[in-house]
Amino acid sequence: MEFVEMYDKKLNNKQIGQILHSTVLNINSEDQELTEIAIQALSRAIPSTAENFANDEQRTFIVDGLFKAAEMGNASIEEVALQAISETPFVGYTHIASMIERMGVKTMSLMQTDRYSAIRFALLFWTNLARVELRMIEDGQSQNIIQSCLESLLQIMQTGLEITELDIEADIQLEDAEDDQKWTVHEAAANLLQEISAIAKEAIFNQFMEYATNKLQADDWINQYVGMSIIARVLVGPSSETIYFGCKDMWQSLFQLLQST
Repeated sequence: MEFVEMYDKKLNNKQIGQILHSTVLNINSEDQELTEIAIQALSRAIPSTAENFANDEQRTFIVDGLFKAAEMGNASIEEVALQAISETPFVGYTHIASMIERMGVKTMSLMQTDRYSAIRFALLFWTNLARVELRMIEDGQSQNIIQSCLESLLQIMQTGLEITELDIEADIQLEDAEDDQKWTVHEAAANLLQEISAIAKEAIFNQFMEYATNKLQADDWINQYVGMSIIARVLVGPSSETIYFGCKDMWQSLFQLLQST
């Protein structure tokens, strides 16, 4: 525990680099108990690693350690590793391009499983990346990462929403829970959709509006819920003209749904 808590102290970049190096060296499939402690420590350290990510050698060493932990076959270690990876856009956006293909492969692989917690953290990586990139676009410093892998992200989001349809009913039964909504795969996928919609605008609107309208026309409440959630997210990006001409069928389906309730 002290090993993890020491990251709460103020350390200089050299000290952080030395500790990170030692921590990553302890990510070893032969000792998963030590690996779990190491990956928790590394996860806690990520917000302090901006300067380390600016160094090619240190960044490669850290990222390799994170992906090594994520591929170790231990569910709890995988989740912590992916949680750490999800924070990297905030500290290393300008140096993160080398991670994109690896994270895309990892995300698509997870989409074929029922490891929902790991999927949510994988989707959070892309959500955080889109949030940072939108700020970079506004500042004229974007690397256009989201646009460059938009086709794959469309597939990831579509797949994530389909997984949600299998998972959402159990997750929504939360009348006694403190939070109004649980962070489900559905919420993670929908949040990603909203952030990318703000960047890709019409491309996202055109891809998902027909899909959402079809969901509204379904007979079961789960599909109707998914449809309404998607619509709320894809309206943030496109122009008012695109929305006006593209939503006619949707408004009719939504009106019919309201009449039937």
